Amino acid sequence: MAHTNPKDLNVPGASYTEGISMKSNDRIVIDPNVLASKPILRGTRISVELLLELLSNGWSHEEILKNYPQIRREDILAALKYAAILLKEEHVYPIPQTVRA
Repeated sequence: MAHTNPKDLNVPGASYTEGISMKSNDRIVIDPNVLASKPILRGTRISVELLLELLSNGWSHEEILKNYPQIRREDILAALKYAAILLKEEHVYPIPQTVRA
């Protein structure tokens, strides 16, 4: 899946090498030496995936911050923005169904 350059990322965080260019002061980074290159919060081993999973399981921002004191509210927002940009740039093409005899 190809992603284009999301210039609307206005949150601190990321350098992603597969088609997404982000500001150098971004909060989301990809480090080949950490979590198999999954997007993480800068300076942590906390992945964007984990934050999204916690939020989808009903955790509030306050609960996340209490359980992960090394991150800030801006990190949570950066993770959400990162995911939104990836989904915004994703193109889905329907596959026609063939009729079987």
